[in-house]
Order: sequence, then C-alpha cells, then structure tokens
Amino acid sequence: MSEKFLRLARVLSLAVAFVAAAPASAQVIDRVLVVVNDGVITETEFIAAMRRAISEVRARGGQVPERRVLEEQVMEQLILDRIQLQMADRLGITVSDAQVDRTIDEIARRQGISGEQLMRQAERVGLERADYRDEIRKQLRIQRLVDREVRRRVAVSETEIDERVATLSREEGDSNVEYEVAHISLLLEDAGDRAERERALALAGRIADQLGEGADFEALAREHSDSPTAGDGGYLGWRTGDNLPDLFRDAVRNLSTGEISDVLDSDGGVHIVKLLDRRGGSGDLVEQWRVRHILLPLEDGETIDQASERALRLRERIEQGEAFGELARVHSADSTSRVKGGELGWVSPGDTVPSFEEAVRNLSVGELSEPVESRFGVHLIEVLDRRMHDAGDNRLRFRAQQEIQEEKGRESYEQWLRRIRDEAYVKFRVKPG
Repeated sequence: MSEKFLRLARVLSLAVAFVAAAPASAQVIDRVLVVVNDGVITETEFIAAMRRAISEVRARGGQVPERRVLEEQVMEQLILDRIQLQMADRLGITVSDAQVDRTIDEIARRQGISGEQLMRQAERVGLERADYRDEIRKQLRIQRLVDREVRRRVAVSETEIDERVATLSREEGDSNVEYEVAHISLLLEDAGDRAERERALALAGRIADQLGEGADFEALAREHSDSPTAGDGGYLGWRTGDNLPDLFRDAVRNLSTGEISDVLDSDGGVHIVKLLDRRGGSGDLVEQWRVRHILLPLEDGETIDQASERALRLRERIEQGEAFGELARVHSADSTSRVKGGELGWVSPGDTVPSFEEAVRNLSVGELSEPVESRFGVHLIEVLDRRMHDAGDNRLRFRAQQEIQEEKGRESYEQWLRRIRDEAYVKFRVKPG
C-alpha cells in the first residue's frame, strides 16, 4: 500500500470513528476526499459505503477485514464505480424506474421474499429506500456499460465448447435435471424472534397435517404463504438445482413427483415444498426453436427508443426483400452469430434472456418480430423452425458456452478495469490533521 493511501486511511479511520460516536444531532462538515476526473468522492459517501460494507459482511456471517484493509478496498471500489458511471453518463446509458422495480422484484423473488421485505432488510443495515434504489440503478447502469464495452465482444469458438463439453460430461454426469416446484413460505419479520418462529412452525405443522389429509396445496398456498408466488398457488416453475435455494434443492432431490416435503426451517422462515415434476438426462423432450437475430446495442448517447427506431428501419428493409443474413453480417453486434447471418441455431427454454424467449415463443415460423428490448440492446428475431427434442446434450453444450464466456468476460473485464483506472485522473485531496 502506498504511503499516500496509508495517510488517507489514517484520516478516514478517524472520520469513521468520529461519525460513529457523534450524537444524532451533530453536524458533520463534508469534505472532498478524492477527485476522480471531473467528479469527487466525499467523506459522507465514503462513510456510508464503509457502513454498508461492514453490514453486508456481518449479514453474511463473515469476518470484517482489518480496518485499514477494508478502507482501501471500499475507496478503490468507489473510485472504480465513479469512473464507470462517468463513462455511462458520456454514453447516455440510463435505467428507468420500471427497470429498477423489476430488478428489485427479481432480487426478492430469488430470496423467496417480497419486495417490501427486501426493502426492510436494506433499512436494517442502514440503507434508506431511496438510497437502495439509487444503488440498484447505479449497478444496472454499470452492468449495461460492461455488457456494451466488454462482454458483447467476447467470442467463443466451437473447439473451446467441444473441449469444455467433454470435461463437463466426465465431471458432472447427469447434471441436467430440472424440477418443477411449488412452495408455501411463512416468512419471518425478525429471524431472531423465537416466539415468532415457534408460531410459524406451529402453523406450518397444521398446514402439513391438512396436506396429509388431502387438502389442496395451491389453495393453502394462496391462503397462508407470504411469498410473492402465493397468488399463483406457490408455483415457482421449472428450476435447475443451481437455481433453487439450497434448502429447497436438498428437499426435492429426495421427493417423488407429486410428493410434499416435511416442514423446512431456515433463517428467513418456514417452508413446505411440493415437487410437481422432474425432467432431465436422457429422454428430456422440450420444445426448441431454430432462431436468427440482429442485435443493435445502444450507440453513444442513444436511448432505447432511438435504438428501436433503427431496428424498425432494418425490419422495413427486410420486409421489402433485403436478405436478413446480409443485414445481420453488417449490423449485428453479436460477434458469434453475426458471421452466420445472425443464426443462433437451436435454442431451448432458458437458453436466452426472458424477453428474447418470450418473443420467440410468440412468433410463428418465418415471422419477423417487432424490436425486442433486452439488457444487451434491441433485437430483431426470426424463428426458422420448431421441434420437440431431447435437449440433454444441447443444454450441456449451452452450459459450456456460458461458462467459457463468463470466464473470458471476467478476464476481459479485469483488464478493462485496470486500463480505465490507469487512464483516469485520480487525486487524493485529504490531508492529515
């Protein structure tokens, strides 16, 4: 660690200690700690980021790093985030309130809680609702920037996929099992409240008894479950084991189709899980679509509506007789499919992002879509054929491609981060005393 940063860390330690010890009515004079290009990082921002970092580590049950180490990590992350957000500003990358809402709902769904409960969790670690939404918006903007500048440029060869498929086949065996699951979840407001947990366990026991006597699972889920899926009878849909909470995955592995688990007790609540169906391995028949597309990412300063207008103009050219494949080779930003005239080959459910898959499901063979928005940009999509197919091998191949893209993308991202950090003007302004 440089002497300059050691000096900064000592001053920041005093600042954090002072704010932590100050009475609520005290007024803290904000100071500029670091200049980053044409922006700044203030003492208030740094203190808030330190508190969040400490709260997050403790919430995961981890050990908080030594103060000086944590301060360096937090400040460096603030600098990197600021540089990336400045780039996003210059490129006109924005995120709507609706996109923030969808992301919050998705985070909550993956945790098996409601959006309101997620917000209360954020408040318990000292993050106000508006600040939490702001953090989500910042991270979505950074994600879009990285997708544009780094990830979409990563190419994976067929040879690399073949080699990874062979490795996965040896290591994983039958790893393509999916579960269709429903659940009843009684979520806890305070995980440490023993009385609240006992009440939830007692109610879950009564629900289990009713299920044992033949009561309808969906009806009981609608009546009792606290999960956002309650209105759908607790239906979670098809999930691979990796996309289920560990508690659920371990339970359904030992269930037969139609069977219901015992009462499951977790930190966040009490659950009952039903296995509706199972698929995977040999004989796994799913609908597949042979698809081609043209991907238009957002250009410098461009909005999603402007990108959609560009897509509509290409759509008109195709309808007037120009070849889809030729336009894809010239205009598409998908480096893998562009050289094939936009062809993605056969895709299965779950292989593409939700908005893309939804469009594909609703298209007839030979039909050209309207512009479809995703986090990668705007797509024009055409379905060339449909079939029912044993997708075991295809899923393993898609998994191999995704793993390689993730690995290459991570390496490219780290190199890109180092480059933009080196090119940025960063000056520490704090002085001892």
